[in-house]
Amino acid sequence: MKSAAAIARPLGLVAAAVLAAACSNGTDAVTDEYRSTGPLSEVRVAGDEAVQIRSISALGGSPDTESPVYLAVRMAVDDYGPLHGQFDVEVSAGLDGECSDAGGRRAARAVLRTEAVVGVIGTQCSVAAIAAAPLLTGAGLVMISPSNTAPGLTSDLAGNAGEHRQVGYYRTAHNDLHVGRAVADFLFLELGLRRAAAIHDGDPYTEGLATAFADAFTELGGTVTASVSIHRQAASHAATWNSVAEGEPEAVLITLFPDEASEVLQHRPADALGEAVATVITSDFFGDAYLGEPRSAGLYLAGRDARHGDDINESTGRGVADVLNRMTADIGEVSAGSFWPQAYDAATLLLDAIESTSRLDDGVLVIDRMALRDHLSAIEGYGGLTGMLACDAFGDCGAARIAVYQHLDPADPAAAAGNVVFEYSR
Repeated sequence: MKSAAAIARPLGLVAAAVLAAACSNGTDAVTDEYRSTGPLSEVRVAGDEAVQIRSISALGGSPDTESPVYLAVRMAVDDYGPLHGQFDVEVSAGLDGECSDAGGRRAARAVLRTEAVVGVIGTQCSVAAIAAAPLLTGAGLVMISPSNTAPGLTSDLAGNAGEHRQVGYYRTAHNDLHVGRAVADFLFLELGLRRAAAIHDGDPYTEGLATAFADAFTELGGTVTASVSIHRQAASHAATWNSVAEGEPEAVLITLFPDEASEVLQHRPADALGEAVATVITSDFFGDAYLGEPRSAGLYLAGRDARHGDDINESTGRGVADVLNRMTADIGEVSAGSFWPQAYDAATLLLDAIESTSRLDDGVLVIDRMALRDHLSAIEGYGGLTGMLACDAFGDCGAARIAVYQHLDPADPAAAAGNVVFEYSR
């Protein structure tokens, strides 16, 4: 790849000020000066340099080359080809957002050390985005997440900005308000259940999804008997189940991350709830070892619809099967819960926006940061691997296609990905 010495003015001053503020007072506050909705700086890329973008995912200590999300970004860049037929795009090594606020801040600061970075694909987790987005968008960059789903990062889908909304932030993932509504519809309308509880851990993603479900279920006429936050370091989660059981729910929604969900399910006392109680878990649970245990039979998995069929990305002409086949050849089997298609689409949206809004000035590629945001904000009817994408005023661009799967055979956990029992789309 070419070197990263592209010129960016006056972004260097902006990035330096952001970093200085973060280091000098122990906070990550970005002053209003860098939140301006007026013209932003330009990035100028010389003919022998590469356009710089970055990827922030959750690597968990693994090499970035093993991350489906990072690999999807790299593949999208390769498939798209040089911008204007002559400017390569450099992603560089993947950065680890760690699924934490501290990780999000560290990754954002690492991005800002290279002044010429135009945009970031990431983060993978909502909590990391809450920390990273103010720094990145405050410095003029655009940020497109393939897997942040917390409503607070965009809006309540009723015209009100979320508490963590940042101008310049977009996502190709769905808004979890759709998942909450889908699970509520499934339990209330499809299964005819009227009493339900939720278990979360207080994280913006898990609690946001639990709240979205509770609001939708109540709106339908159901009763939310409890919304319980677990203690992550608890030796046993029996108390959690006892709290849930007190309300005598007919269904329980578990919005935890896979490791936590497995731990909570392992500690479910046999007498806490009747076997007839429907248990629903988010689709990130696909591939978890717990699904191989006999008592896992009957679980429902709810989340994005991973059946992409014949969808084609309009910027590269590549289809889902083609990209997935190449990905599995590189890193082996990819979990049905991975957001790699959304990452591929996020990367091509960014590349298409850069190419559409940039201009040549005596052999130098000039990228206008404000024009880049304007282009992304106006996207509608874009064909991606994940369906037709359109960006609303708050950065939600993803297709809201949600499915509920049922896991029936612990001897064949992968079969659950093909057993869709309920569909939702908006």
